[in-house]
Order: sequence, then C-alpha cells, then structure tokens
Amino acid sequence: VSNENYVVDEKCYQYIISKGKDNPYYDIATIEKLNANYLQITNQPNANTADVIALNKNIETVIKEYGVSNLTLPLIKKSALLKAYYLNNPQEAIQSLEEVITQYTFDKTIVAEIKIDLGDMNLLVGNIWDASLLYSQVEKDFKYEVVGQNAKFKNAKLSYYASDFAWAKTQCDVLKGATTKTIANDALDLSLVITDAIGIDTNTAPLSMFASAELLILQHQYDKALARLDSINLIFSEHTLGDDIYYKKAEIYKLTNRYAEAK
Repeated sequence: VSNENYVVDEKCYQYIISKGKDNPYYDIATIEKLNANYLQITNQPNANTADVIALNKNIETVIKEYGVSNLTLPLIKKSALLKAYYLNNPQEAIQSLEEVITQYTFDKTIVAEIKIDLGDMNLLVGNIWDASLLYSQVEKDFKYEVVGQNAKFKNAKLSYYASDFAWAKTQCDVLKGATTKTIANDALDLSLVITDAIGIDTNTAPLSMFASAELLILQHQYDKALARLDSINLIFSEHTLGDDIYYKKAEIYKLTNRYAEAK
C-alpha cells in the first residue's frame, strides 16, 4: 500500500480473507482492503464515478456488518468524504458524521479530526459560519497540537475567503512557526499572496475576486471560478495576481480533464 502497488496489496488482503472468519486477521484485512481501495481510487486525477459508487457500497456493507466502532470509524469517514467530494451528496455526508460524534464516544483527537472534515463539508455547501464554528472549537481544544494548528489555518482561509485579509495574514504569520512543515508552508504561502496582491496601493478588490474564485473551486463550481478569474485579468490587466491566475486556471483544467488547456 505504501508503495501504491494496489494490485498486489488487494491479492494479499484477499488471500487472508479467503481463509475465513476464524482467521484472526480476517476483520482487519477486510477493513484494510477497503482503505487501500479508497486510496487507489481517490489518488487518481479524476476518479471514475462507477468505481466510487461501487466502493462506497462495499464500505457501507462492511459498516453495517461491524457497526460503529474504532475499527470502522476510518471507513465511516471515507464514506462521508466520497459522498461529499465525489458523489455530490455533501448533506448526507454531513449528517452521517454529525451522528457519529453526537451518538458515540470516541477519543477527543478523533472527534476533532471529524469536526475538521465537517467544517470542510459545510464550507463546500456554503455554510461558512458553521464551518468557522467547528474549526474554532478544534483550535480552542488543541491550541498547541497539530490538529489545532490545522484548524487555525482553515479559519485563516475562511477570513481570506471573506476578504478579511488583515486578520487572515495575522493568523498566517503566527502559523509560520507551526510544528508541522506543511501547515507552516501553507501559512507562509497565503501570507505572501496577500502581501503581494495588496501591495502599496492597498486596493483589495482584485484579491477579493481571486479569493472568491478559490472558494468556488473548493465548491466544485469550476466554470464560475474560471469566469471570475478571467474577469480579474480583464478589469485589472496589470495586476500582480496575473501569474497566480494562470496557475489557478491550470489547476482547474487538470481537475476537469482539459489537459491541453492546462498545459
């Protein structure tokens, strides 16, 4: 699995499963086979919808068989992520995760990770303040831990989407010293984008349009995002965001299988 050799890992797990339920590794092999299938499908640039539907069906069958537990929680999260980001059903995904954290007792760190997923999904459907509340809860409970720093960065991004650039930059500057390099680098990158885009003329309009385009991408509204990005170039043709806009458009084209345009 770590080497992404999914054909071989499936054979290995299936061999263990074929030994029957009395085999002590049967349960974990059943779970891990689905976890590997999830990685195989979602690591592709454009996941096949039929494969996603089949995988989610298999996951739900196993969850029903084993019930909600620490063993199946990773699968419950993956099923919600598939519904939200691949099957265009974020509301059902939100409902399933909310039920898990309200009806069952799990480790506080696990609940925090689920809250971050819930925040992302609320952002996907436009519930920005619900997302902010969830991120803030995690940030408050885990102020000095990685999961809390991740929540803090996501809240900074929310401020960025809402055009509150001064506050977003302040939060990012704090996170430059985050213990996780990925978070620190993302915070540094966003801080530089804000500084570079606003510049000495303090005109925030182009960056507001750019930030709203990024939110549209997050919400899978790609055509609207492209139109928003093009309008920045049209209205503010000499702005320093020009290269950022081209790069963002290339990312959209890759996500939508338009590789020639991306190139």
